[in-house]
Amino acid sequence: MAKFEVQPGEQVMERTRIGRLSNKRGSGELILTDRRLVVVDSNGFGWLAFFGWLGFLYAAARLNKRIHCDLPRGSLAQLELFGDRTLVLHTHGEGYAAQHIQINITDAERWKGRLVLWNAGTAGAAPLPTARVIEH
Repeated sequence: MAKFEVQPGEQVMERTRIGRLSNKRGSGELILTDRRLVVVDSNGFGWLAFFGWLGFLYAAARLNKRIHCDLPRGSLAQLELFGDRTLVLHTHGEGYAAQHIQINITDAERWKGRLVLWNAGTAGAAPLPTARVIEH
């Protein structure tokens, strides 16, 4: 799996920490850019910081932030909310082409609304200018 890197011309709109991913241990990060949604998971070497600076430096060097999923804007078909912390993302497609990603995130209801707007292409858009009547 590749590491997350911002592509040329791409802007990061929002980042947030997420809890355990489905079938994975540890935590991760949800990164929302103007082009894609990226879920990055980390190996969770943070407990090594308990051993002081040497453990902290080792953990920082070994911390792999690998892409768990990379979804282009407009590819989300449905968002399901389970409780106040679990959000399931469903992509377009049938059978093996469809992806279902479960994330644990604080304030999942707000994120559901945020992702619906982002997927539709209206998140971060400038407001439309108001029309002016010009008399000749």
